[in-house]
Amino acid sequence: MGAGHVRAYTRKKGVELIAVCDPNEVRGRVLAKEYGVRWLPDYQTILEERVDAVSVAVPTDLHCRVAADFLAEGIPVLLEKPIAATIEEGEALVRLSRKKAVPLQIGHIERFNPAVRKLSAELRTPKYLEIHRLGPFKGRGIEVSVVADLMIHDIDLVLDLVNSEMPGITEIADIRALGLSAFTETADIATARITFDNGVVANLTASRISDKSMRKVRVFEADRYWSLDCEHQELISYHKNPAGSWRKKERPTIEDLIVRETIPIEKAEPLSLEIDSFLKAVKSGEEPEVSGEDGVAALKVAFQIEERIKKEGKR
Repeated sequence: MGAGHVRAYTRKKGVELIAVCDPNEVRGRVLAKEYGVRWLPDYQTILEERVDAVSVAVPTDLHCRVAADFLAEGIPVLLEKPIAATIEEGEALVRLSRKKAVPLQIGHIERFNPAVRKLSAELRTPKYLEIHRLGPFKGRGIEVSVVADLMIHDIDLVLDLVNSEMPGITEIADIRALGLSAFTETADIATARITFDNGVVANLTASRISDKSMRKVRVFEADRYWSLDCEHQELISYHKNPAGSWRKKERPTIEDLIVRETIPIEKAEPLSLEIDSFLKAVKSGEEPEVSGEDGVAALKVAFQIEERIKKEGKR
């Protein structure tokens, strides 16, 4: 992810990338040379140069330490997900960002997917959500379970979509989950069912040991069904044919019953849009689109899911 951030920043007008900080000299030098910037083995060096903003893409157990050092100096931070290794660390980062009045944005990149944004704008009364996020084993992010590594994207999406009309008032009533470990010490594949107190249900499945990648979201409303392909940025809407002409047919087809509409999407790179949003917050000092509080909220649900997985594993 760090390499992706470097590439994105170098393409932004009005932005000067100062350095790539990486304790791995080979990796750091190669990346720095590719984009014509300095390589630094220690991020602490940057603290002395008073940069305007940083992206932090380090292992999760280092998130709090590294991000806190920059926030303490009043430097805005775009921090990769999950926000931290523990809820306490995440909340500490939020308090520090508030105390210093400095933006802290969390890298829940799917929020910036143009197709997701379109769905969020069109969605009115979600009743049931089903999300699958599957991918091959990459050997990174394995310091946390697949829940904190992959599913947390969809946890954040669900919280945002369910609360889009009335932010912050919908509470979780129940969580059921199951997970299995294959190659790491934690779950590599997991499924969770989240029930909200307003009756909305979300089923999430995440795997980092699949042979093919998939990032699909299905949302059912009372009168409409949405099918979203995050990977290809495609959104399709299905709703009942209002004409009712099918009633006169002896054997109506699905085309007679359902109207299928492909929603136009102006495709763009989510990471680039995420960094645009971060830079806007840096310049204006306004609240980031995905705040530290959002990151903590998603992490709390992720930990609840992990606890359910542990309990099921002991049965």
